[in-house]
Amino acid sequence: MPFIAQGKTNWKFLLIVIILAIIVGGGIWIYKHTFCLDCVGGPPIKPPEKKVIITTDKTEYELGETVGITIKNNSSIRNFIDYPIIENLVNNQWIPSGSVVWPGCWVTGGLVYLPLESNSSNSYRWDQKIKWCSSDMKDLNTYSKEVLSGTYRVKSRMITRTKSEAEDPNNISGQPAETIYSKEFTIKEKYETADWKTYSNKEYGFEVKYPQGLEITEGKPAGIPTVDFSNPVIGGVVFSISIFPDSNSLSLSFGSDWKKQGELSIDGHQASELTATHLSGSKIFTSTVYLITDKNTAVDFEDPNFSKISQEELNQILSTFKFIESYTACGCGCCGGVEPTLKCLYHSKGDDIQKIIEEDKQAAQNPLCPQMGCSHPIKYIYCD
Repeated sequence: MPFIAQGKTNWKFLLIVIILAIIVGGGIWIYKHTFCLDCVGGPPIKPPEKKVIITTDKTEYELGETVGITIKNNSSIRNFIDYPIIENLVNNQWIPSGSVVWPGCWVTGGLVYLPLESNSSNSYRWDQKIKWCSSDMKDLNTYSKEVLSGTYRVKSRMITRTKSEAEDPNNISGQPAETIYSKEFTIKEKYETADWKTYSNKEYGFEVKYPQGLEITEGKPAGIPTVDFSNPVIGGVVFSISIFPDSNSLSLSFGSDWKKQGELSIDGHQASELTATHLSGSKIFTSTVYLITDKNTAVDFEDPNFSKISQEELNQILSTFKFIESYTACGCGCCGGVEPTLKCLYHSKGDDIQKIIEEDKQAAQNPLCPQMGCSHPIKYIYCD
């Protein structure tokens, strides 16, 4: 059918062409935006909604503040949920804090599932306390203490009911468990330390805040550099910080009398918590030590009943403990028995400790090192 017939426009033909163009173009548009998810300009692929989610009532808490936890089942079928536990971020790794939010004992790897009906939720309250069970797994309150400030999350496991379980909804054996997590939340310091003093030891690279009224004594008992913080009122040590030459001597100093209670994070470093009882007069006291193995450091606290410092203050002291960034440069190797010379670096001047580390590593690879011998160690540390 010609577009122009005998010098006149063929409107009937033109109309047919337009209708066909609309049909074909519309079909292509519908295909791209409805069926072809990979086409350029197609609709975004929405991730599937989570069937079960864990939420906390806040994203930031003060020390000692109760954490509200909700596990919600958004699906139309029943799911089975394990009791939630708390994890703490330590050295960029999540580790179980030993905390539980249910009235029973938590067993590593143990599964205790409870049904969570469709479109319903379970609520829990966590008192920010780390709890461990007794050896017979019957007593939850054998050991309990408050957590430190840091980053945490809630973890649980769930099993979805299958069709085969319809007749026996409590039968969940053999079903694979899926691990679910809440978003991260932070616990921050509650007690004010504005009027506290700061002790800084540049030689051994740490600092800590402490309440006014405590006296400081530096020494090297048994050759171990130690700083004691004492209460002159009672005439005794409240807490002490010791720097050991290596991790082996650190662990040997706390033998079988010390019982491991758990692990936690101190300034981003994983630490083991140990306790030991001792007799003073007619009273029994419990000392607590925190071993930071990768830093060969021990922070030792006396029993609060003896030191007359509240447990809240002891927790606060521990939360203010910080390692100062430092590096000891030796070039071809440090000369034995020689104390390093301290040299200050300043962030305000743009000093870069990483540059010093790289230069020292290159110096250690110098082929002339066997002839050059050892070097006097220089310890670089930021002083601002």
